[in-house]
Amino acid sequence: MVRKLVVLLSSILFFSSKIAANTDHIIDFQPSSINIYERYKLSYWYTSPLSGSPGPCMNNPEHWGTYSNIYITQENTNFNYVIQTTSMGPPGNLLSGYYSFYIFEGDTYFNESLKLWKINNIGTIYNEKCNGDINEVKKNPGKSYYADFNGDNITDLLYITKHSSHHQKALTFYSQKLNNIELKKFPAGHSFISIGHQHHENVKKNYQGPVVLDISKLITDWSNVTIHIIDRNKDGRDDLLITRPGAPDLIAFAAEDGSFPKAEVDTGIGKYNGPSLYKSRFCNRALLTQHPDDNPSTVLFDDVCRTAYVSPPATGTTEVTALTPDPDNATFCPKLASAQTNQTELLKELGQANTKFKTIMGSLPHDTQLMTYATTREQAFNDLLAAEQAEAAVRKTVLSQRRTIGQLELDVEDFALLGTDCNTAQNQLTTAQQALTQLLTELDAAVEARLVKQQLYDQAYDAYGEALDNYLTVDTELAALIEEFKILQDKELALYREFAGLEGATAQIHYQWDWAEQVNRYQALNQSLKMQWQPLPVTGAKILAELQEKPETPLGDKAITLPAVLYTSINQQNNDVQINGYETALMPKGDAIITSTLRKGPSNPISLPSKIHGTIGLSLSGYCPFAPSADQPQPVENLAAHLTPHIQYEYEEQIKRGYTAKYKLDTFVKTIVRTKKKKKWFKKKKKTYIERKVITSDWFNIQFDATSGEYAYSPAEQDQITREVKSDLVRRVNTAIGALYADNSQCQANKDCSYGYWLGQLTGNNDDTKAIQQFKQGNSKWVEEVVYGIRYRPKTGWVGFR
Repeated sequence: MVRKLVVLLSSILFFSSKIAANTDHIIDFQPSSINIYERYKLSYWYTSPLSGSPGPCMNNPEHWGTYSNIYITQENTNFNYVIQTTSMGPPGNLLSGYYSFYIFEGDTYFNESLKLWKINNIGTIYNEKCNGDINEVKKNPGKSYYADFNGDNITDLLYITKHSSHHQKALTFYSQKLNNIELKKFPAGHSFISIGHQHHENVKKNYQGPVVLDISKLITDWSNVTIHIIDRNKDGRDDLLITRPGAPDLIAFAAEDGSFPKAEVDTGIGKYNGPSLYKSRFCNRALLTQHPDDNPSTVLFDDVCRTAYVSPPATGTTEVTALTPDPDNATFCPKLASAQTNQTELLKELGQANTKFKTIMGSLPHDTQLMTYATTREQAFNDLLAAEQAEAAVRKTVLSQRRTIGQLELDVEDFALLGTDCNTAQNQLTTAQQALTQLLTELDAAVEARLVKQQLYDQAYDAYGEALDNYLTVDTELAALIEEFKILQDKELALYREFAGLEGATAQIHYQWDWAEQVNRYQALNQSLKMQWQPLPVTGAKILAELQEKPETPLGDKAITLPAVLYTSINQQNNDVQINGYETALMPKGDAIITSTLRKGPSNPISLPSKIHGTIGLSLSGYCPFAPSADQPQPVENLAAHLTPHIQYEYEEQIKRGYTAKYKLDTFVKTIVRTKKKKKWFKKKKKTYIERKVITSDWFNIQFDATSGEYAYSPAEQDQITREVKSDLVRRVNTAIGALYADNSQCQANKDCSYGYWLGQLTGNNDDTKAIQQFKQGNSKWVEEVVYGIRYRPKTGWVGFR
């Protein structure tokens, strides 16, 4: 029957006279230039499709008497276009799914065809030839959505039907550029006609005109949905975000030809306008990015590898424009100089005590039991170091293989865009991916081996530490030496308390870094990656400053030096500039209660301008070397050379995670903050020291569900996530208690920093600062956090100034 229908259409409609013209045509579904009609016809008048002769009124309309059509008309100056879809009989009928495309020259025959199709008669006509006949036409009754689904820069149309006879159809009409169309003179008045079908390839292959696809099967009910048109995955083709009341949102991504193979639950992919590690596929461009030789930035990518986010440059410039002494405190400079001379003498005595201590400690290896613990610890450390080096070698090979895969993926993309044969590149890519799979298996084995060595080292480390504690407790000579240290340091603290909070002067500072130019530099260096380049969205920023570190004391640690910078502030605070300074009032008080490792939703970005005017409050220690009363006063312009200001900014990275983490953070604080008098021979009451300590399960545990499908991680991935969660918790604890590290470059993702301190609040109970004491009280219970799905991980970056 289908073949007979096509033959009939060919014999009637394709009879034509001479060729009129060869022309190019653009069918563009602009809402201002098209009209959409839905027509429903129910007729009991029987006409045989083959004979063309009318028959009597029938009791049933059967297949030939029921039509559901959609007409889309586009009127232009010289040509008019019509697309007609046809459904005959009940759903699923073989005679449904046809569509035809017409071109008319001028308005005369175009208008006559509209009358013939009866779509000019808006409304309903009953009993036209037989009782029960219905001819119903409505103009623009359904829902229309205009977009570019196939990326050809011409407007396509998604139309959701209204009339019940269409059974909630969702049809996509694709714009078309038609070249060299042969216009003929057909008896019905049109100059061109082409017939296509949604499924029959033998009909589709010869079709010339806008393609029509039925995407109704994406969902079961289109009656109460809202469609949002958005290029979610940033591939140049618009996608469909389908929201339904009382049901999860769905996302349908457009394929390369503009079709929609499926709709899936919207997990947020492509939604976040910021850096993301939740990628639809491996971001090949991440390993191929070229960086400038000087002053580089960090470059992060969105989840679909279409947008690169460039962080602020690593360094900027500063200029000190004014230095204003404090009239009340500047006269204390001579007294401060005398106090600092006394401090130097104290440091000499501390150095002598330290030398004595080293002499005593040098005899410890002669203690057989302690020496055994030391030897075991050293061997465990060497074994761990070897395991880390073996793992690093595998990771280096994996990175190299991923870079190779990234380049091959780009090659395949280029071949696809050019429409050339990519079989060779595709085969190479498949081989490289297979090799990567084997390398990842080797990496898992290396990680598991390193974790075993790590556990053995942790045990040896703790055993030696306990033995050393016991030894120091019973050694009377060391106990006396510790008391000597305490007396000397109490004298040092007395000097500190007298002068630490006195302001000496304020300095006006101009900060500048060229972030916009940095983005342009990266774009110029990486044109072949075909990316969008944008500044990294920043969610928070704080400006800090200090004078350069003084040399180490004879103790080998950082002495209790007077703070040179008391505070920083920003002069142009307004709605566009949301940068915090660092002042006593902003110092953490330890009142944070941490119950989550990640954020469930993204934060709002702030504006981080490239030029900032600020103020730095210098203490007496910071100002007096530049005061006129100094023995050898330094010129003001030298202040900029001694200042080390920096901006600490925060951004968020989107990730997808599944795990259960348990942590008890007061135990962690007790672990890293050393307050035991019996072994802390250089403890500072105003500088509670943070020490490197192996992180153990006494405060943290994480579990993964191997049966959770997309959340089933390899050993290497589990190890990476564990490190991330631990380091994020450590960072948040340090922020809450005000722990500052002396060298941020030493803060690695898998290690605590080697040392640091908190300089601020008064001493609390048990030699803790009040911030530490308050934090331990608020975080004294085990927290169980279950994470499944998309989360946002806060991360920190730095801009230094010179």
